[in-house]
Formats: sequence, structure tokens, C-alpha cells
Amino acid sequence: MSTIADGLNSRFFQDFPWRNPPPQLGPQGLNDYYWAPQSIRPQAQLLQSDLIDTEQFHAALERSRSAVSNEIHDLKKLYVFVDNTIDQFLEDHRALRTILRQAIDPLKATFGADIVFNLEVSRDEDGSETIYAVAIWQSDALRASEALRAFLENWWLQRMNAATSDLAFVYKLV
Repeated sequence: MSTIADGLNSRFFQDFPWRNPPPQLGPQGLNDYYWAPQSIRPQAQLLQSDLIDTEQFHAALERSRSAVSNEIHDLKKLYVFVDNTIDQFLEDHRALRTILRQAIDPLKATFGADIVFNLEVSRDEDGSETIYAVAIWQSDALRASEALRAFLENWWLQRMNAATSDLAFVYKLV
């Protein structure tokens, strides 16, 4: 082995405390090799301070579930849920609940206050899912297309990000 490699190896092994621990008093005959970490807490102290209070955990979990349920209930006042798969989809996608709540005013301003908006979930062959906010349009396709383009350019494109990539806004002619 070269002199440089020998120097690097010896320097490498000197830096680790378990290789060359500081001399301490220990069992007879092991003074040069005995090393006891000084930062270990007593077992009883570890158990008292590091355990999670299960009652507090369950209470926090229930508050979280209740908040999600309330958010979805509020969205049902703004959108028509086409089927019950929407609830589960929105439970799994917090960012979408927020953006859908924020989008309703710009949608109504662009499409009209009397337009109904449905939420529909579509599943692809590969298992990926997308939620669609669908404006139910009763007029001509050109006006619907213009309204959608205005909404996308004036509001949606500034807020679109990776967290909202499972959301699309469309219209349906009836």
C-alpha cells in the first residue's frame, strides 16, 4: 500500500471515537478499550418523556377527521357531487378541497351566477384519478369555450401546481 493511502487510513481510523476511545476507568484490564457514552438517559426517564399520550392522539385524530368532514360538507353546498367517490377523493387530497372552495367565486363570475357546477371523478386504465369541476352549460358551445378560457387565463393558471394536478375544469353542454 502506498504511503499516502497508509496516511489516509490511519487518519480515518483516528477520527472515530469507537476506534480509539478516550482512556477511562473501567473493568480491570480493559482501561484502554472501555468507553461508555455519557448521554444515555436512565430507562425510566426515557419511558416517561417519550411515550405518546394515546388519548391526546385519538382526540387530535378525531378533530382532524371532523375538520375534513366539515370541509367536504361545505363543498357540497357549492358543488353537486355526482357520486359518493368524490368524498373519498377529497379526503385524500387536501389541496383540492382548498382550491375548489377558492375557485367557486371566480367560476360563478366567469360562467354566471346561475350555472351549476358538478364534481366528477374519472379513473384511467392505469389507475390514476382526476377530479373534474364541470360547468353545466345550457347555451352555445362558443360562449362556454370563451368562459372557460377566461377562467383558465385569469384565475386557474396562476394557482395551478403539482398539488392540484389531479384537478381539471371543463364544461358540459346540455
